[in-house]
Amino acid sequence: MTVPEDWRVQASFKFGPNLQGLLNVRADNIADLDVMCGDLADRIQSGDFLAELNNALTPPTVGQAQQNIQGGFPQAQQVQAPSCSHGPMKDLAHKGYRKRWYCPAPKGQQQCQALD
Repeated sequence: MTVPEDWRVQASFKFGPNLQGLLNVRADNIADLDVMCGDLADRIQSGDFLAELNNALTPPTVGQAQQNIQGGFPQAQQVQAPSCSHGPMKDLAHKGYRKRWYCPAPKGQQQCQALD
């Protein structure tokens, strides 16, 4: 069941040690919320669901944190920027443009074609 962005009804549940977890269930109407909460209650009664949520909220132990630090983090894959007649192209993927690579020529000058 897909919940639209303009949901109208919400139920919130706190869980876990010291009730630090918060679970929001959102629906378009009361009937859908009733079905979703019923399904959630069934999963909670099975026991696995709350264990998964609590595991997600449990911070790593000191030993696990040290192991993560010593093991390091995976290196991000370096991507070679394509070049145009004005030099290496700018990576603007994080800005939400249609293309990823754009010409570095100053604004007002003729730009090379953007690349995916």
